[in-house]
Parts: sequence; structure tokens; C-alpha cells
Amino acid sequence: MSSYRDLTLVPRRTNWDIKRDPDAILAKLIALDDDIVTRILTFVVAECLPCGTPWVEAAGMAMKTDMSACWTPDQAFLDLVRDKNTLNLLIEQVAGKDTADAHVTSTGKVQRQILTNCIKGEREAKEGAWDLPYMRFPMKDYTDQFGIEAIDAWIKVRHHYEV
Repeated sequence: MSSYRDLTLVPRRTNWDIKRDPDAILAKLIALDDDIVTRILTFVVAECLPCGTPWVEAAGMAMKTDMSACWTPDQAFLDLVRDKNTLNLLIEQVAGKDTADAHVTSTGKVQRQILTNCIKGEREAKEGAWDLPYMRFPMKDYTDQFGIEAIDAWIKVRHHYEV
């Protein structure tokens, strides 16, 4: 047996079955600078917070997160929007009511292209147009059709978090 002593507080992926002393971890965290602890906490939360759960909504609300300050739409986002009514509401928000009305019966492909052109700057987008309800805390939908699991889950538990 080797005399090597592993001083890693948190097990590596290859050592998932090794238990660590929580008191040793807490003592080490207390000794660290606040900025370092905050950075560590960011990674811990990112690893542990289950995506699409009400916890994400609660954390976003508690931290007063402004997604419009750090998120911009891309083609992948537009490809995920399947509902034509939602696409048209997005066009209204981003390109204006006249454009949305003119394309209410257009195909999803045409509607996505309008939004893509706004993203690329080939078509003018309204000021603050990309402050989408999907990217707020708590997340909201454009329609009342339900079906977005994260929103449905939030509705069931929001009473615990509202002041």
C-alpha cells in the first residue's frame, strides 16, 4: 500500500465511491476568500440544480437574474419553437405587429426566417425585443396552452416562493 495520501476534499470522477468528511470540507471553505467560495458555489449549483425544475425558477427569482443581459437567441432556440402561434407572437414582439399580422398564415419556416433575419441584423428588431417571457424568472409562456414542463411544475409550487 502506498503512503500517498490524497488531500482532495471532493472525490474525483474516478473516486466516486470515496467518502469525504463534511467537516473537513466546511473548514476548508471557511478558510477561503469569499470570492473563491462564491466561484465554487457557482459550479456546485450549476452541477446540482436540476434543469427544468421549479428550483431553477426559484433561484433565478431569488438572485434577480436578468437573462436578457447574458443571453441572445440563436438558430437552435428558434428550431425548438414548434408552435406556429408562438412563432407569430415572437415575430410581433421582435419585428412588430404589422409584420406579425402580414405573416400570420405563413409557414413556420418563413416565420423562423423572419426571426433569423432579426437575429442576424438583416431585419430591424425592436428595442428590447429579445427580452422573452421564456427567459424570465419565473418563466412564462406566450400562450395558455400549457405543456412546457418547467412552467407547469412552477405553477404547482410557486406558492412556496412568492412573498
